[in-house]
Amino acid sequence: MKNLLKIALQATTLGISLIAHAESGSGTRGGGQIVDVDTNPVLADLVTKAVCDEVIAGEDLVKAHPAFENQIITPLRALDWYFADSILNEARHLKFCMTGPLYTILPADYGVPVVQIDQTNVKQIAYRFGNTVYMDEALWNLPNMSETTRGYVLLHEAIHSFFPMDIDGRQLKLRTMVKAISKVVSGEITSQGDLHKKMTENDVDFPLTVSSLDAYRAQIEFLLEPEDFQVKDLRALKEIDSILDLPKTAIDLLAPRDHFFLRSSGIFQIVSQAYLTLMKQSTPADFQSLLADAKFKRLERYAALFWEHDQLTAQQQAILDSPESVKGLYQDWFGDLLNDQSITKGDDGRAIISQDTLAVLGMQSSQPYPVLDLPKAKSPLDYYSVSRFAGLIKVLADLMHSGKTTVIQTIAGPASPFADLIGLAHIQSELAAFDFADFKIEKRLCPRRIVIYTKSLKDAITDDLRSRLTPDEYTKFLTLVPVLNTTKN
Repeated sequence: MKNLLKIALQATTLGISLIAHAESGSGTRGGGQIVDVDTNPVLADLVTKAVCDEVIAGEDLVKAHPAFENQIITPLRALDWYFADSILNEARHLKFCMTGPLYTILPADYGVPVVQIDQTNVKQIAYRFGNTVYMDEALWNLPNMSETTRGYVLLHEAIHSFFPMDIDGRQLKLRTMVKAISKVVSGEITSQGDLHKKMTENDVDFPLTVSSLDAYRAQIEFLLEPEDFQVKDLRALKEIDSILDLPKTAIDLLAPRDHFFLRSSGIFQIVSQAYLTLMKQSTPADFQSLLADAKFKRLERYAALFWEHDQLTAQQQAILDSPESVKGLYQDWFGDLLNDQSITKGDDGRAIISQDTLAVLGMQSSQPYPVLDLPKAKSPLDYYSVSRFAGLIKVLADLMHSGKTTVIQTIAGPASPFADLIGLAHIQSELAAFDFADFKIEKRLCPRRIVIYTKSLKDAITDDLRSRLTPDEYTKFLTLVPVLNTTKN
């Protein structure tokens, strides 16, 4: 913290203007500057290098500089493919602001008595802030810089995500880990045990579970790679059932963010979305061959639901018109949630709803919520995050825009699984059968809390629908899907 304060004070001394957006909660702040160019006043914005002349997606920068993957990530994969792929995917998800010279930030850690490299010859090539990396474009493009060095710059910026901000000696440990990976590349570190020892010593926030994940490598690599890679790989796969049926025991061994991504997005949706994109990119002949490909049979219901609705084939329309088919879709979409045990016993003896259940429903929480505390939960659904309900609500709104009221009733009407899902019927069923004899909570209180949470769930969904539909569409929608009419429920 003190080190951050020092940096902030240095920035202020150097005359950096930190302008807060909506400083007092609303409004806009800022001002323009002019400079003399050949004695003529010119807006500084037009001549300064302190702008993002180009913002490059990490995926594009990684593609443009293959040495990062070929020379650094590939050798690391030989010892821990999951760790290596996670670093690669992190780099792909960054944004790079190509800009002018950067202020030099001392790489020291407060309280760490290690002398840093002589700063007289140091140039700041990059600085990461959140998901954005500010890159000195001139330094990045130096003609005498090797591609290997550029690869290590990408490694350094990506690996920041694997070091919690509050660990002691964070900068030193990060540099140590970069150097350790360079020793993997050079052949000085040759065993998984030695690599994992370095990761443990330097507080790398990543599970050492790769040996237990080896049997599921192909499935995990597919699910965690960017969608454009999935689309390319999908056609070449011999089967997809092993991906769709990836066991929860394997998912539980993943890093927390990967675990949350797969559980909140849903494996079925991830694979189906890649399939849908592949269909949209295909020629008419390819489209028919994809429909006829037996390995994609389980994805047809999802594709029919999300396909451009004025282009549905008779086969897809029949899928949407079949209540039994829609029930199958729900089982594919939410089955792992519905089949999981949701009610468990906490360390303090209180009944809790498992964190997995809340995560899948869109709850942003680092801890499970005790049943008694559910009414205190803030923002029970966050539609700016990836969640299964978000995709479902979006397609319902699109169907409403298109006037497909019959399809809406099939998917979300009173006879569909939607009402049970929104009412958390699977949790209520568990409550009815649960033995509360040893719990420090009365059984009668749990259903009350579920009812309160269900109302919060409905409110969040209807708020999202209001933002997508006109008032008339929204009113009509509630007649088709009465379970969301919170004034009556």
